[in-house]
Amino acid sequence: MILKLNSVKTVLLICCLYIIMPAAGNTAWQAIKTIKKNQAVLARPLLTNKPVIAHYMTDIIHYKKNTNAIFIRNDLYSPGGYTAAMGGIHQYRTMTSMHRDLYLADLKKAAALEMHAAQELGVDGFQFYFPWVPQRSFFSNYVKIITAFFQAAAAQKLDFKLTLCFAHPSQGTEKTKITIYSEAVRSLLKKTKDSPNWLKTPDNRYIFFTWVPGGLPDAVESQWEIGGSTRLVKEVALSYKRLAHACGIDIAYVMHLQWFNPGYVNALLDYFPAVWGWSDIDPEKSASQWEEVAELCEERERDYTQTVMCDFYGSKLFDTTQGNTLLFDPDKILKLGMDNVVRHCNPMQLSRVFRLQLKRAVKLDASMINVATWNDYPEGHHLAPEINHNFGFALLLKHYKKRWQQHEPDTNEKAVVFFKKYHSSVKPQYFDIDYVLKKYPENEKYDDFIEIVTILQDRADLYFRGEKIARVGRGLEVTRIPASPGLVNIRLERDDKIFIRLTAPECITAKPYRTDRLTYAYSSEWEKIYHNIYGERWIKIQGEYMKGRRGIPNWKKRSRFWMK
Repeated sequence: MILKLNSVKTVLLICCLYIIMPAAGNTAWQAIKTIKKNQAVLARPLLTNKPVIAHYMTDIIHYKKNTNAIFIRNDLYSPGGYTAAMGGIHQYRTMTSMHRDLYLADLKKAAALEMHAAQELGVDGFQFYFPWVPQRSFFSNYVKIITAFFQAAAAQKLDFKLTLCFAHPSQGTEKTKITIYSEAVRSLLKKTKDSPNWLKTPDNRYIFFTWVPGGLPDAVESQWEIGGSTRLVKEVALSYKRLAHACGIDIAYVMHLQWFNPGYVNALLDYFPAVWGWSDIDPEKSASQWEEVAELCEERERDYTQTVMCDFYGSKLFDTTQGNTLLFDPDKILKLGMDNVVRHCNPMQLSRVFRLQLKRAVKLDASMINVATWNDYPEGHHLAPEINHNFGFALLLKHYKKRWQQHEPDTNEKAVVFFKKYHSSVKPQYFDIDYVLKKYPENEKYDDFIEIVTILQDRADLYFRGEKIARVGRGLEVTRIPASPGLVNIRLERDDKIFIRLTAPECITAKPYRTDRLTYAYSSEWEKIYHNIYGERWIKIQGEYMKGRRGIPNWKKRSRFWMK
């Protein structure tokens, strides 16, 4: 049909209809006024297996139409690149970005590689970050990316689960949020509803996650009030029931648990089948609280799921002149300079926090492990292939996953080293950017060590820098030694025969050129895992502080390593 536009009023009318029409026919959710406590469906099994599901930052993915996004840009890593005046603002470098054909791949190929890498590192699925933004174009882009994962999974016949995480719906009316959110979900379902890759319950409900979820209903003025109000918990539950109805599907929500008081936890379990946490920075201090939550979940026939986080040092920069607002513009960052920006950091005691969280999953028999996160490189808690974490944390995940799922342990003996590039008391020479220790700053002293994690079939002698330092036992054992400048190399001997020899491609320096508190990891399995993911493509991982024959550290060289 062709319309002849002969007046401004006609144009305005059509524009208004365009804005209103997507919500038409999807307003029945507004009639939902009540919700019952303890419905029988909440006690049904959430999962029949024990999957590891990682939180995925939806638009932080390398593909040919996404190369200019701030958290993807290669040139922001190099000390000689676009942000050279700040020493390079990214401390991370993904392995995918070091292969031009992968960095510039089409979206479906990029999605396939992400899932292939995740499976190799012990992850069984992704829950996609789905934040509230009052723009339909924003969700169109996210739906496009997520759809590509479903298409790639189908094409590759991958047994890999995918779902959504509704995140911090804090602005606008409940009607606006549910309308736009549900439009996006329906658009995604239109293309993927029959996919076996959706994460679902045995009775075919969709399993969706939430993060900082309290702002969805109009009844909540500030989501931070919810922890002390069972009435507001009910309003939140009612609002998410309306959202599920608007999406046209049955949803089993895994709710983000933000407070530990029993009244709040019990109120949440009145309406939802499962809970998860987020950044549990000191598992020893919070152990009793999480154990009480797990006990409540068992009593109430709900699912306790365990969140694990491996590291936390952000490349994100915050403007201290404007109330610590997050910066997205490299030019503005350069204009502000080093004195007016700050980073966020949490001391994770090298691998210790991660290991304690994984042990809790085993001890409490969690129904699911949630990895926070797969690819949030800007916050430094990524598990995905990257030249600092180097598969080290993934080996720990895979080890504990076998114990948790009660599978036979891997008989392949291995070793992993974890360390910081310099001591916490040392100040960078040239680019010293402040960082805030958000929680437990006293724990930073535990980062000033080298952790050597061995996973062995029998006892062996452990050597560091040529000297015997320990007799290590069978199974997983951790040897901690004070960090000092120099190479990080170890070997393991049994019956006077060397069976593991490892030299990290990065060393510890006494003269860092820029602030960098990411944990560095390297393992005896690096080459095997790398080739399993990337095939015959080859890169040489050269640490920033490793020196060549002339004694010049790599960060000073203008080489392909930096890809200026």
